[in-house]
Amino acid sequence: MSSAMQQYATRECSNPSCAKSEHDVGVALKKCQKCKKYNNPEPAIYCSTACQTAHWPAHKGQCNVAAAPELADGDWSAPWRKCQDGSYHHGTLELITWDCDEPQSDGSIVKMGWGGTDIDESEELKAQFEGELDGSKKKLLKHFDSAFRWTCCGLNAGSIWGCDHHGDPNARQACKCDYCKVGRPLPDDVWERKLKSQAAQGLPNLRRGPDQRTGLNPGMRMAGELTMLMRDLFGMDTV
Repeated sequence: MSSAMQQYATRECSNPSCAKSEHDVGVALKKCQKCKKYNNPEPAIYCSTACQTAHWPAHKGQCNVAAAPELADGDWSAPWRKCQDGSYHHGTLELITWDCDEPQSDGSIVKMGWGGTDIDESEELKAQFEGELDGSKKKLLKHFDSAFRWTCCGLNAGSIWGCDHHGDPNARQACKCDYCKVGRPLPDDVWERKLKSQAAQGLPNLRRGPDQRTGLNPGMRMAGELTMLMRDLFGMDTV
C-alpha cells in the first residue's frame, strides 16, 4: 500500500468518542467547514454530522484560534481578511488618523487627512464617524472602507488587490503576486511608489520578497512567466 493510501486509511474522526478511521467507515472523512474556510493546516475531520455536532463544544475554541488566529482576541476585522485572489490579510485593520502629502500619478501632490480622505473632507468624515456612526469602526468600514489600512501590506481596505506581502514570515499563505510566483525580486520603483502612499506610512518593513513558498509548481511558474512576459511587453509594473 502506498504512503498516501496508508495515510488515507489511518485518518481518524476528530470526535474522540468515535475515532473511527476512513477505512473503518468506508467513506472519506469530511473537514470542518470553518477550518476549511480559513485554511487551517490541521483541520478537524469527521465521519458524520452527528460526530461533528457532538465534538463542537470541545473543538470550538481551537477552531476559532487555529483556523483564524485573528479571532483569538475578538478582532472585529476578521470577516474582511479574505482578498479577491483568495489570499488573506494577516495584519490588522488600522484606522488612518494621520495627515500625509500623497504623490499622484500625474506628479501632483494631494494633502490627505483623517480617514484617508482629502484634507478638506477629513473633518466632515471624522464628525460623521463620531456622531452618526456612533464611533463604530465596523460601521465606518462599511460606510467608507478606504478609511482603514492593512498593516501587513500597506494597502487600504478599499483596495481591489490581494495581500502582496512578498515573503513575510508571519503570513499564513504564500504571496500570490506575479513576481513572487516566478521568484523575481519586486522592482524597487514599485515599492517606492507604494511606500509614499498614506496607507503605507509608518510601515518600514514592507520591502520583502520574493516569497520562497511560491513558484514551486511548474504550472504556476509557467503561467507566472507568461504573465511577466505580458507585463514587459505592455510596460506594466504594478502588482
